Amino acid sequence: MVKKIVVIIVSIVLSVAIFMPKDKLYFLAEEKLSSYGIEINEKLIEDKLFELSLSGLSVFYNGIKVATVDEIHIYTFVVYNRCDIVGLHIDKAIDKNLSEDDIKASLVYSILNYKTANITIKGEDIKADGFISMEKFFIKFDEVNNGLKNMLIKDKTNGWYYEEKFTK
Repeated sequence: MVKKIVVIIVSIVLSVAIFMPKDKLYFLAEEKLSSYGIEINEKLIEDKLFELSLSGLSVFYNGIKVATVDEIHIYTFVVYNRCDIVGLHIDKAIDKNLSEDDIKASLVYSILNYKTANITIKGEDIKADGFISMEKFFIKFDEVNNGLKNMLIKDKTNGWYYEEKFTK
């Protein structure tokens, strides 16, 4: 009896993960971002079994191009979700001091830690880890180039970091 219940629960979770309309979730997120002045234009959207792949993205803030992204891979496993950003290029008009190298970022969310999503950023001049929750966004930089230092806060215990608190 217990074995049948476990099989049914696993079957339901797998069915949800496989047949979830991942592209609809992306369009919902895109709609929410547009209310903050952020627009995303993509060249190709591929809905795979457990993954939504986007390629050739341009990111605009209030009509100004701020970044391009080579690829985004969104993995939806119901209890564990991951978004990998590959080839993030910040536009030179934003900051001339930033390097043109690829920046890779990951956002991971798990039901086991449902209050926060973890963030990891890696590039030639940048290495950072942080989290985003309903209350705040915090990211600590292990390696920082000079172009970012004017946006960050220096602290004896945390080193270079950026923090944004959300108010209700």
